Amino acid sequence: MNSFNLKKYKSEISKCVKCGTCTSICPVYRETLQESVSARGKMSLIEAFLEGEIGASSILDKRLRQCVQCTKCIEECPNGIPVDIILFSAWRALKEKLPTPLWKNFAFEKALSGAGIPAAAGFLYRNFGGLSAILPVEALKRKVSRRKPLKFKTTKLNSGKKIGFYPGCMIDSMYPEILSYVREIFARLGYEMIIPSRLVCCGLPQMSTGNVELARRNALVNMNAFKDAKVDVIITACATCLSTVRKKYPLLLEDTPALKVYEKFMDLSEFLAGEKGLENFPEAEGKFTYHDPCHLARELKIKEEPREIIKKISAGNFAEADSSELCCGFGGSFNFENYSLSMNICSHLVKALKDTGAETVITSCPACMWQIEDGISRSNSGMNVMHLAEFVLRGALNADTDKR
Repeated sequence: MNSFNLKKYKSEISKCVKCGTCTSICPVYRETLQESVSARGKMSLIEAFLEGEIGASSILDKRLRQCVQCTKCIEECPNGIPVDIILFSAWRALKEKLPTPLWKNFAFEKALSGAGIPAAAGFLYRNFGGLSAILPVEALKRKVSRRKPLKFKTTKLNSGKKIGFYPGCMIDSMYPEILSYVREIFARLGYEMIIPSRLVCCGLPQMSTGNVELARRNALVNMNAFKDAKVDVIITACATCLSTVRKKYPLLLEDTPALKVYEKFMDLSEFLAGEKGLENFPEAEGKFTYHDPCHLARELKIKEEPREIIKKISAGNFAEADSSELCCGFGGSFNFENYSLSMNICSHLVKALKDTGAETVITSCPACMWQIEDGISRSNSGMNVMHLAEFVLRGALNADTDKR
């Protein structure tokens, strides 16, 4: 695919004037102070690789992968260098010369591209801790006490307007309760949720291993599945999945007819903010704050919609964090390969959230939830973490109880 041919970006890479703007905002650089992990450093390494000054090596691969994909560098770069696409292209070029670790090949290429496997793996992790025994990854050994899922009587629809939903791997495997919350919210608003049976991973984990071809295959499977479903709107409750569909699918699929489907995708908060029926949802009790997922706020500029919903349902009991846009440090495979560094990055966000005095942190990304839960557990701050969908539904369920 031409969009991920590293040589294509030689002129873009040369635009880096080494100004250092990226070093002041890069979460990884701020923790390590290593030049090679900044966007400036990575552009220098990739340029040297393209010029044949350095060869493919495990050290080069490690340095280029020390990135949380927060896209802050892209947002701040005065020359508009597409750092993320250049990195994906570099990872692809290195994959042709270096072997992929077996655990990463299994976890991010084999498992996430097989229907049903992510859910099975998630069940194994949630119930038996089994994945930490199978995969030698420190992040899987974390011990976080999870709240029990909400219990509620499902609203039944005789008929309703159809709306598509793309769950993504994190919801499908680690947080299946979010799926039930979204389904119930839609039902109360009069929508029937449609989830095609043959959906697979959005493709970002495969792109992160350098397997752009597999990511393209996944994108085609997902787009064709929703094309056949014939729905006008497709909602996702995962910031990472949505940014992948909106920003990466046009590059992966290029002029493929199936690409047209990506324009139907919306974040849950975008959809709910425009729903008049949401005004009938009662207020939730407690004091809340919100964390902006990087892929949602920075890449897609979706910031006000979730706040609008939270302020409406929380009756004004909302406290804005001074640094709500701090990266949580998850970064997909970054968390698995650099767990301690990942949690150090997260600690700054946890402190900012704790300083609000809020009891509960709300976010729109299950990956951020996973990371913040871990960070809060390590800090013993005692805060709750919930997805926006749970927050919206929790208020409605409280009202159901009051009516009895």
